[in-house]
Amino acid sequence: ATGVDEEELLVRVNGAVAAWLARGGRQLAVYLPEDEPRRSMIAREVAAQLAATASRGGLLVAEINGRPAAEHPLAAFLVEAGFSASAMGFNVSRRRGAPTEHSPSDE
Repeated sequence: ATGVDEEELLVRVNGAVAAWLARGGRQLAVYLPEDEPRRSMIAREVAAQLAATASRGGLLVAEINGRPAAEHPLAAFLVEAGFSASAMGFNVSRRRGAPTEHSPSDE
């Protein structure tokens, strides 16, 4: 099972915690295995889950495991998942048409 716990922004892959983002924070802690292909598979899933969560409210990842996000191996997977590189890190903006708290269809 995979999933994101939005309360704490824990990302789980196959039931194990693979990443943690402090609520409202820009620092991401990632726990990737050393061996391939598991490392790439988990990195890809972490990036995809973060992008899906970010599409509802936006997200900026400035640091990964204490260093600039662009220097971490996860960077390529973030771009693949739809994040954009910027001077401050990698970000995903809320997608147009993404559900919001209130929409005209609710009326």
